[in-house]
Amino acid sequence: MTDAEWAEVRAAMPVLAWLLKRGGRPEELAHREILDAVRYLVDNGVKWMALPVDFPYWRAVYDFFRRWRAYDYVREPYERLRHSARERAGRNAEPGAGIIDSQSVDASETVGEDSRGYDGGKPRDGRKRHILRAVPADARCGLRRDTVRRPAPVPDDRAPPLPRRTARPRHLCGAPVADVHGRRRGQSPLDEDRPGPVGPRGTARTHRAGRQRRCRGACAVLSGAWTITEITEWGQRATTTVLGHLGIRRHPPGHRRAPSHTTLTRFLAVLDGDALDTVIGTCLAERDPRTAVGSIGSAPRPAIAVVGKALSGSTHRTQRRRHLLSTVTHAPTVTLAQREVGAKTNETVAFRPLLELLDPAGAVVTFDALHSVKDQVRRLVQEKKAHYIAVIKGNQPTASAQVRTLPWEQVPVAHTVSRAGHGRRESRSVKTLATAANLGGIAFAKTRPALRIHPRRQKSGRQQTRETVYAVTSLDTHQASPADLGGYVRGHWGIENSSHHVRDVVFAEDASTVHTANAPRAMAALRNLAIGRLRLLGADNIAKTTRAIRDVPEHALWIWGITDSPLLPGT
Repeated sequence: MTDAEWAEVRAAMPVLAWLLKRGGRPEELAHREILDAVRYLVDNGVKWMALPVDFPYWRAVYDFFRRWRAYDYVREPYERLRHSARERAGRNAEPGAGIIDSQSVDASETVGEDSRGYDGGKPRDGRKRHILRAVPADARCGLRRDTVRRPAPVPDDRAPPLPRRTARPRHLCGAPVADVHGRRRGQSPLDEDRPGPVGPRGTARTHRAGRQRRCRGACAVLSGAWTITEITEWGQRATTTVLGHLGIRRHPPGHRRAPSHTTLTRFLAVLDGDALDTVIGTCLAERDPRTAVGSIGSAPRPAIAVVGKALSGSTHRTQRRRHLLSTVTHAPTVTLAQREVGAKTNETVAFRPLLELLDPAGAVVTFDALHSVKDQVRRLVQEKKAHYIAVIKGNQPTASAQVRTLPWEQVPVAHTVSRAGHGRRESRSVKTLATAANLGGIAFAKTRPALRIHPRRQKSGRQQTRETVYAVTSLDTHQASPADLGGYVRGHWGIENSSHHVRDVVFAEDASTVHTANAPRAMAALRNLAIGRLRLLGADNIAKTTRAIRDVPEHALWIWGITDSPLLPGT
């Protein structure tokens, strides 16, 4: 094998486990010498014991080949080389058409009678092989696809089916297919090769096992699993087909076995939370252009809310509960970014780093009174080119006093809306009042009109409750109507029901006692991923949808784009 040939073959060979520091003893023989010996044996038709002394000892070569053949690893380098050759020729990795043919070949005397026969049509005493080849549109792409060998007397119409290809070929020790071909059909967006967590030996792990566990966790959470124990049980109940699509490789007995509870706990504990949230936000934004807050469409403008949420069940002994700050789109409810708030800080400190992950130019950012800080709002308008709606309370005493003393009684109601449901009746009235900067205005950055929202709520059999909320915005009167402004504020309050309530009730986030290292944040990120994906697919009832997916786990594969099978009735 020349150096140029080996360079091509080496890129298609699986990476050894000991090179990835995943255990195992370093091998003494080079794979190039093993392949040269096997090629010599096939080319000359000699016995294993007849290999020349220039090659490694024949027993070592045979043992390597036997192990590779037992786990079906012999064809994997060929599959990768075939895909690479077709892509270099400007074609898809997998052919769209093929040719099936059969061929009878002679067999030597050492071939047993149970696997040989006599073909009277040729005549040949040996074996018949059925071959599937890609349509040879040119010499570079007419490559063999699959082969099945049977005794020669088997007629063509009774030939066994060709081996079925899974969406992703298996790997010897974890080398990702994307290292050679990039992302292909059958890979989830979570399968991309991004820097992995740091293992116990201090080495960055981007191997295949991490992608398996991320995809498995995403599918399990999509099925309603809310603890690591339930994720483990989901993997134990999954069929061999599902595990194969997720990339779970075969163990020596030939079975696919999902990772254990201990393995998943350790994996989630060492995950980089910031990297995971970034991957998930990018994945959801790519799934639907409506979540791209930088794209401005027709009124009303796209809006994102900055909201915080505490993980109540993450407390443990002296460890305080975790607190997360997220940016969530109003409609559909999709979490685009998330950061953890330190135990000795508050949400205000994490506000600026969180928005650095987004490009909210032209969008409307809504937040509570806690984030109504002048410096942050000024930077949001001047540098990020975004608009805002800020609730004003006592933490901004000057602005609060100015807004409250405006002549609201002289201003008519600009917009009123009411709705009934869930055992209560709600109504909201909105008043807007322009503030002139040359007359003093409001002591807040880029303030245009001020808002007074008066919500009323009447529950069945209870007394009516009223509240008055003051807010300021950078949107001019020609940029948003009073109905739009009221809708933005209502959309911000609606995050509590459409996202936080779902996380607490459907996925039992507050009841989850996961507390080890980064595991609570990783589980919260997987819940955000599941909710966002279902919302983008148009699911209104998340609980009902997760129950349907739990009954048929194959639905989760289709939702993440791992398989092309359509959804079955019931989802």
